[in-house]
Amino acid sequence: MLVKDRWLRRLPPYGDLDPKFPATWVDGRTCASKYWGFCYVRIPKCANSTVLRTLIEHDERMLKPLGEYDSLKAKSEAYSRLSSLSLRRAVLLRRINYFSVVRDPMSRLVSAYREKILEGKAQKYRVASFYGIQADENICFERFLAYLEAGGLYEDPHWLPQSEFLTGVMKENLMLGKVESLEDDLRYIVHVLFGESPWRGVKSWIPHKGNEKKFSVGDLSVNQKSRVRAMYERDYELLESAYFV
Repeated sequence: MLVKDRWLRRLPPYGDLDPKFPATWVDGRTCASKYWGFCYVRIPKCANSTVLRTLIEHDERMLKPLGEYDSLKAKSEAYSRLSSLSLRRAVLLRRINYFSVVRDPMSRLVSAYREKILEGKAQKYRVASFYGIQADENICFERFLAYLEAGGLYEDPHWLPQSEFLTGVMKENLMLGKVESLEDDLRYIVHVLFGESPWRGVKSWIPHKGNEKKFSVGDLSVNQKSRVRAMYERDYELLESAYFV
């Protein structure tokens, strides 16, 4: 893994990634098309399944019909990882249209907390271990936030700052959409990538769970909101830069 990480960091897009987390976290979430000349960077908790299905729906060069993909297969099979273009195509890596979709950092973090901690996914075990408690014990948002502030921010891609996924040459030619304006932004991105392909709308494999009742941004205290804003300061700057004219 260390050898692969060093190799990835030699590629133009990954040269200035923070060493606090593996470069595979970013490369494994890239969907690149040499033919169309684009690379989509799938930031966790930013509607990436919806974005990916929408791309497949509008890409007339898909090798398999849409019905043969599901959310999991599409992430690994529909497009190539950026690293597969290799160092020999370094010039191409600089000319690609990079794009991603970002999200309000507070909403993203609360969504990650609901899914990974409240629903008892593997990430909860790591947080429980940090506190020396059993994994079946409740971990309130305050304890989760304190864990992130103590270094846990860089221990999982689902709450890693969004700005960390977009570095190097990606920033030189980057389109950014927002979850909050997803349909309009995806319509623009699809037009840039595929030309005059008829707009078929936003598509998704995953239905909206409606689990906000478990915990929402409104449940955060003023102090907690302030700490989240401080922790994700660069992400808020990124969100402000995400718009299309």
